Formats: sequence, structure tokens, C-alpha cells
Amino acid sequence: MGARKPGVEILELKEDTMKFMLHDTDSSFANALRRTIISDVPTLAIDLVEFENNSSVLSDEFLAHRLGLIPLISSRVNDFKDNRECQNCHTFCNECSAEFRLSKTCTENETLNVTSKDFFAQDDTVKPIDADDGEEGDNKGILIVKLRKNQELKLRAIAKKGVGKEHAKWAPVSVCTYWPEPVVEINPVLSALLTENEKTEWCDSCPDGGITFNAMSGDFELLDATKVAQSKDFKEKSEELLTKIHDRSQVPAEHKYAELVVQSFRDDRFYFYIETTRALAPEMCVQAAIDVLREKINTINKALENEGEDSGYHGLGAQAEY
Repeated sequence: MGARKPGVEILELKEDTMKFMLHDTDSSFANALRRTIISDVPTLAIDLVEFENNSSVLSDEFLAHRLGLIPLISSRVNDFKDNRECQNCHTFCNECSAEFRLSKTCTENETLNVTSKDFFAQDDTVKPIDADDGEEGDNKGILIVKLRKNQELKLRAIAKKGVGKEHAKWAPVSVCTYWPEPVVEINPVLSALLTENEKTEWCDSCPDGGITFNAMSGDFELLDATKVAQSKDFKEKSEELLTKIHDRSQVPAEHKYAELVVQSFRDDRFYFYIETTRALAPEMCVQAAIDVLREKINTINKALENEGEDSGYHGLGAQAEY
């Protein structure tokens, strides 16, 4: 049997969500892709906050944590170096970080909302995401803190490059899940013992667009196996109809213990659903994860090619010679 060549079929693509089919592969690769999307795709997030004045009700540490969780547009993340590997600075610079400033003072009796829109970004391509709010979709920003009269918040924030396995603030997705493609098989012998009304009621118990009954041909038409497999009402209705069949019909011996519908799952096709923080577009998350996986595999291949050669490392007990 030849090696599988995984493929992707995009089923739905929106601004911050994506649904696709991963086929011709197995669950180990599907899970590796899911974990990589969550943990190894780099983004930018605020990692250092310097407070000049904070007279709000929230402490510096609490505010720093809130600022770190604000998603930042990270389409240029690959243009930034890892701050810990940057050779151009000792703390941070334009090549490994992006700077933000915030200065707000409440001078009125009404409460002042300080949001992500109050950030002044040094780099216009790296800024907080737009937060749509209200029926008109107005961008009111992400709430940071509320100030009362004479309270002030003035700070400088530094965003750095990182990945989700180091801290959740760098994770590019809020949801990343997959499930195998279901297979639904209707027993033709038992289903033929149902009345036409029962067949229609059976299909109606499933969410719209899952399965239909064609009265002209007398056949069931499976439209969405996932809806059928995940419908609790459809399963309960199947058990109810199966009981009726046994109560009023002479079921063939070979089908005495058979089910009206049998559900199973394929081991080579998987549905993926991704919901991003909008730091990266969903298709960019998947592409970046594939690049990371490819790089890891290439690293393993190089290590295997050098198998048996002296790497220069001889264990923890190795003594340096002087």
C-alpha cells in the first residue's frame, strides 16, 4: 500500500472561522495538526508593561494580564525576530517587538471607559483587533478599565513574538477541533417495514438538511451524515420505531437483533473547525501550522541521516577536559 498524501478541502471560510475536510490521512496526523495550530503558530502579544501612573481601581499586575490577552493583528509576525534571540538589543527593539502607549485621564463626573482603541501604536500594521459591538457593528474597542474623576492611567506596552504553548495569550485560535467523518447506514429490510408517515416523521426528527424521504421513489436521501450522527432526537426516534416494528411485524430471523440505523466513522477523513482570535486569518493559521510540522519533520530527517555520528554530547556525566 502506497504512502498517503493528505489533502485539504475547504468547506467554509469566513473572516474568523473556517471549516475544512482533511482527507487521505489518519487520526495521528489530524491531532498533530490540531495541536500545532493551538500551540506552535507564532503571534504577537503584549509581554511587557511599564506603568508611569495607575490610579485606577485595578492593580498593575491585573492590568498587565488584561493587556496581554488583547489580540493583536499579527499578519507580519514572521518579520519579527524572537526577542530572546535578537542580537540587536538587550531588552527590545523594532526588529523583535512593537511598542504601544496609552495615556488617559478622567476629568468628568461620568465614568470613562479605557479601551484598546485608546492605544497609540508605533507600528500601524501591529495594533489591537477591531471589536465589533452593537447591531451596527461599531468598533468600540476591548474594555481595559473604567476610570472615575481624577483617576489616570499612563503606560507603555511592548508586544513580542511567541507561541501558545508558552502562554495562552499567544494562541491564534479560541477553538480548534476535529471529528471523523460519520458513516450512516439504514437497514433496508427494517426500514421497508415502516409506514410512509413513520418514514417522514423519522426524517423530520433530524435537524433540517440531514436526511429526507422521497415518497416517489420510496428511498431515503442522506444529505448530511454529521447532522444525522449528532442528532439525539433522530437516535431516540430510531429506537422508538424499531420497537414498533418488532411489536407488529414478523422480522426475519437474521435481522432480529439488527438496528434500524447503524452509525460508524471513517478513519481517513476528518472535519476541522477553527475559530480564531482574529490575530491571524484562519487560513494563515492552518498554513503556518503545516509549515511548522514540515520543519519539525525535516529536523527529524536530518537527525536520522546523522545517526551513529558523534554529536559531541556524551551525557550529563561528561567531564570537560582542560
